[in-house]
Amino acid sequence: MPIYTLHTDENGLDAFDFINSITLLHSQTFRTERAEVRVEVVIAPRLNWNQSRHSVSVERYGGIGSQASAGRSGMRKTTEYLTAQIDFRGSAALWEAYCTRIVRLRPSIRSIYLQKLEFEFERRDPNYTGKIITPPRECSQASATSSSPPPPVNDEPLPPYQS
Repeated sequence: MPIYTLHTDENGLDAFDFINSITLLHSQTFRTERAEVRVEVVIAPRLNWNQSRHSVSVERYGGIGSQASAGRSGMRKTTEYLTAQIDFRGSAALWEAYCTRIVRLRPSIRSIYLQKLEFEFERRDPNYTGKIITPPRECSQASATSSSPPPPVNDEPLPPYQS
């Protein structure tokens, strides 16, 4: 399941549009179910901003296009960026083309970081133990000569929860 994390200083009102756009773009590009795309928005509160009891204080500094801050003058200390954790198996050119489409959705993004997922363990039903759902990458010659892989795990029901 892909996970996108948008790091921003904005108030979050326009985050809903980005969530809709990125889930649609991912599902169309990688032919996945739109509901399987997770999106997190991390909002760093602005200085002198009335924080609710649900707000999280995040301090971030730097990035392409950031400006030096003179203390608490209110100048932007960082730029907006996106982290994508996905099972991407394409070329650098394909990733660059995909990132270009993301930037068209949200021009304020200055950097996009790809974190390739090797495997994903998922429990689609809380009554079952779960299993690895991301297919393994092609083995290298070194790993192919090592010991055989462990046997597959059966998706067995979990015992009832004991409080």
